[in-house]
Amino acid sequence: MLTDMHCHLQDKQIFPYLSDVIQKAKKKGINQFLCCGTSESDWQSVLNLHNKYPQIIPAVGIHPWEIKTLSANWTDKFADILTENTECIVGEIGLDLHFCKDTIAEQKDILITQLEIAREFNRPVCIHNLKAWHLLLPIISNFTDIKIMFHSFSCSLEITQHLIKMTNTFFSFSCTILDNQKKSFSEIINIIPDNKLLIETDSPYLLQKNESKNRNYNEPANLIFVLEKIAKIRNISNENLRKQLIINSENFIKDT
Repeated sequence: MLTDMHCHLQDKQIFPYLSDVIQKAKKKGINQFLCCGTSESDWQSVLNLHNKYPQIIPAVGIHPWEIKTLSANWTDKFADILTENTECIVGEIGLDLHFCKDTIAEQKDILITQLEIAREFNRPVCIHNLKAWHLLLPIISNFTDIKIMFHSFSCSLEITQHLIKMTNTFFSFSCTILDNQKKSFSEIINIIPDNKLLIETDSPYLLQKNESKNRNYNEPANLIFVLEKIAKIRNISNENLRKQLIINSENFIKDT
């Protein structure tokens, strides 16, 4: 069972077509979807999707872009959802110095709070990070007891090597790799240990025009293109990579 390890199926761009989207993915051998909430306003939508489609794994979190939308009792709501939904993962959470520098102090506080709650409930975490590795590394070094997945991973070789040494880390590559021709990026994909590798689409975002025909949004069926690109870079068969990715996704989510 191949899993799209990061998507937003509750998003209005893709939600109206969800039945068709799931069927298309199934035909490509993609039968499970980690669906990430990003703010209090969409947490219930994610849970509703999971209730309707059991193959959708729910995740809830406060995305760094949503810091200013928080209610006064958001932590209580967050903890209540994790209490009532034992299968729920924490995410999408993280730091962003590219799009919202002005809230970085608050982002750090909110991220730490969410990591502490994830630890309390023993839940895996999905991390968003843009241009803030120097801030993220000291934070996650205090949370080596919970599983952390870096979503749409892109980083320097040096930092990647550091992250690999952490026993609790997973690296998820998205459709952004389809257009990336940099030699250094191939080097990074090649040094990720077999058991730490994951793939995702981040649908409906990160649409690659050269691969996704006749659509205005990215979708989980396009995960197969990510698999094929990584298999080519790592010089292994698509089938062998598929088998490893299935094992890895189960290892990441199995405690939920």
